[in-house]
Amino acid sequence: MRRIEVYNRSGYPLAPRFLSKLRNFLQEVVRSRVPGKGLRTIRVVLTQDAHARRLNQRFLGRTYAPDVLSFPLDEEGEVYVNLDRLQRLRSTFGLADLVAYYALHGVLHLLGYTHHGARDEKEMMGLQERLFDQWISHYH
Repeated sequence: MRRIEVYNRSGYPLAPRFLSKLRNFLQEVVRSRVPGKGLRTIRVVLTQDAHARRLNQRFLGRTYAPDVLSFPLDEEGEVYVNLDRLQRLRSTFGLADLVAYYALHGVLHLLGYTHHGARDEKEMMGLQERLFDQWISHYH
């Protein structure tokens, strides 16, 4: 069984109920909707610009603060969602929905999905949109 852990290290006041819903949603995605790889634990860490920028620089050699980063680590995976960046992206969706969308994106990367080519991008983004629709209809 795969375990999802969600940690709010962002400084944004997110309700424990939301964090629990997010964990349950991602758990359902990993367990029953997506076959995935042999990851035992996936940690989703909600963070800020400075931390995301440091991780991006250290591990990918990039100097900007991304919206989401995913790191497969043997039987574990980590997803970092940058809430400062998402706060700036807010438009139609509120911050909580954007967190769910980008956390889902990072988890799909850990499960082997990519968007490097047009075909892979169409597959991944189509799946992400369908799963996000489930978030909106069942967990919102």
